[in-house]
Amino acid sequence: MFGTTKTVLRSFVASRKFYAAVLIAAAITVLTTSTLLSIKTVTVTVDGETTFTAKTLNRTVGDFIVRQNIQVGEHDSVSPPIAANIKKHQTIAISRAFPVNIIIGTEATEIQTTEKILSNVLEENGIIMGEMDIVNPSLDSVVSKDTVITITKVTEDMVSVTEPVPYQTISTPNSDLARGKTKVITEGINGTKELMYKVIYHDGTEASRELCGERVIQEPQNKVEQYGTQYYELSSRGGRVIRDSSTIENPAEQLNYKQALTCTATAYDLSFNSCGKNPGDPYYGVAASGMRISRGVVAVDPRVIPMGSKLYIESLDSWPDYGFAIAGDKGGAIKGNKVDLFMESSSEVRQFGRRKVKVYLLDN
Repeated sequence: MFGTTKTVLRSFVASRKFYAAVLIAAAITVLTTSTLLSIKTVTVTVDGETTFTAKTLNRTVGDFIVRQNIQVGEHDSVSPPIAANIKKHQTIAISRAFPVNIIIGTEATEIQTTEKILSNVLEENGIIMGEMDIVNPSLDSVVSKDTVITITKVTEDMVSVTEPVPYQTISTPNSDLARGKTKVITEGINGTKELMYKVIYHDGTEASRELCGERVIQEPQNKVEQYGTQYYELSSRGGRVIRDSSTIENPAEQLNYKQALTCTATAYDLSFNSCGKNPGDPYYGVAASGMRISRGVVAVDPRVIPMGSKLYIESLDSWPDYGFAIAGDKGGAIKGNKVDLFMESSSEVRQFGRRKVKVYLLDN
């Protein structure tokens, strides 16, 4: 009886050891299987190029980077993020930051970025473009190391400018006034006008302006003057006879002259386009001889017609004779047999154009 009991005990102990061994083996199998299932394959790329592939039990991207001793700079980007869990077949992409220079107006700044498109670089750095601002290169450009991005701040404003309106000179003949003399009846007064410009500024400096409108604030008062037509000619019996050139049908036929020249004639007035001066200039309306410019003052080449010469200018076409004049001015474009005749208005100057005339140098 006792022997039977010992046999049973031995069988029980043996079975317990067997089951324990089975349980341990099962646990090892489960642990091994779990470990094998936890191993992930990770591929690392830097700036788009594969650097290595490794097996890992690390749970997060950050753990893997630390475990593999991968250096990540402050401005470098990691995808997926460092806190993300690693998947079974995971690619970790690292983009290295590179320097880009941004110039806004006169201020230059170097930044570190991993963005490849210019607009994304600006957005990343909180740089907001105005509607009129100019960026170079364009917003969709690809940037790389040491790219220089220039932003020009563009603004516009409406600017009011006041300018003079030059008065015109109206001349009428006076037979009681000696030829070459003038008499002012009414002084001329310049008017004023307001011009409105749209001005564009680049970084605070004017880049362009466009005239948008104008209005006359004060009309000019025209100058009214008389010019003398009285002259003398020698009579057949000697002495001098007073003549009014405005009443003679063919005055050129009755002249006493010492020389006659066929010349090319142009015309000028007191506008800036003709004389290059504006009212207010100390030399505005003053001829090279120092006399005031009025009808009858003619610009000549002094090598051909001496300054101060008294002249009569006859038209060689249908245009009326210019009449009696004085060589009182000269000009850089008046060379050789050329004369430039003063006229009262720009419209008369344009109508006259360029014509052939005969210039008589009168006897004193």
